[in-house]
Amino acid sequence: MKTTWTTPRKPTLKQALCMTALALALAGCATVEGIGNDISGGARKVSNWF
Repeated sequence: MKTTWTTPRKPTLKQALCMTALALALAGCATVEGIGNDISGGARKVSNWF
């Protein structure tokens, strides 16, 4: 039985940007409470726009 290897695909620009944004967001919030505060703050800013 012969094993064939496939070369890994390069991530697309969209995938790379999403992963970078996720990594930065998680690095900025050290705790679950911090993530909740960030989400709440973002929601307040968006609701103030309307």
